Amino acid sequence: GDQPDFYYQIGSMETFEKRVQDAQKSVKDPIFIRNETRQDWGKDIFGWVFPIILLVGVWFFIMRMMSRGGAGGGQIFNIGKSKAQLFDKESSVSVNFKDVAGLHEAKVEVMEIVDFLKNPKKYTELGGKIPKGALLVGPPGTGKTLLAKAVAGEAKVPFFSLSGSDFVEMF
Repeated sequence: GDQPDFYYQIGSMETFEKRVQDAQKSVKDPIFIRNETRQDWGKDIFGWVFPIILLVGVWFFIMRMMSRGGAGGGQIFNIGKSKAQLFDKESSVSVNFKDVAGLHEAKVEVMEIVDFLKNPKKYTELGGKIPKGALLVGPPGTGKTLLAKAVAGEAKVPFFSLSGSDFVEMF
C-alpha cells in the first residue's frame, strides 16, 4: 500500500545513492529512491526549553535561600537592615534603678534623662530640645543594656538596643 516496507538510516546520502545505482545496473525493474527528512520537534523543543526551565528553577531556589538566610549566603541582602531590639511595655521592661547594682555615677548622670523623658514639657518650655538618643559606651559586660532598661523602666518609655558593630554596618 502507501506505507513503506522498510525504514533505514544511512550515514552519507551520496554514498548510499551511488551504491544503489551500482546495484541496479543489471536490474530490469529498478527501484526509485525517494528520500524525506523527518524532524522530531518534541526533542528539539525539549532541548532548548528544559535548560531554560532548569536555570529559572535554580535561580528561584537560590533567591529563596538567600532571602531567608540559609547556607551562609543570606547575609548579603541584610546589609543596612537594623538588628536593633525594641524594648517597650509589651517586651516587659520592668527594670528600675533599684535593680542595677553599682554604677552610682552613671545613675546620677542618666537621672536627668529620666526626668526629661517623664516631664518633656518642663524642658521644652525652657528651650531644651528633645534628644535623639543616648549612646552608652563601655566594654562588654559592664551593664550598659541593664542601665538603658532601667532608664526606660523608670521613664516608662520604649528603647532600642543595638550593638556597635551592627550600628557601623547599618551606616
